[in-house]
Amino acid sequence: MRIMIKMLLIAVFVSIGTSAYAHPASDLALTFDGTTRMLTVTIKHQVSSPEKHFIDTANVSVNGREAIKHLVSRQDDNAGQMLAYLLPDVNAGDTIAVNVHCNKGGDLRREIKK
Repeated sequence: MRIMIKMLLIAVFVSIGTSAYAHPASDLALTFDGTTRMLTVTIKHQVSSPEKHFIDTANVSVNGREAIKHLVSRQDDNAGQMLAYLLPDVNAGDTIAVNVHCNKGGDLRREIKK
């Protein structure tokens, strides 16, 4: 019984220590160029190792419908990530939303209206 309690306590402390390093992106900026139809996504996500701790998913939706699901394998650098997408079907008045997810945990969502 004591061994199980010790094992449980160790598991709890390890999970707390791991989650302390997890955090969502601190900022997310969206820019859409109506002429080129390009969406630029600038993600601020400060990490010590962009190969191990990074934004791993970016989901782009237009008017609530998923347009792009991008799986990312690493971050550009320690400060963040820049992504660009061609969205040829966006019209005036449409809402573009982007949700990014950190591989260690945490999401951030922003939207713009065109």
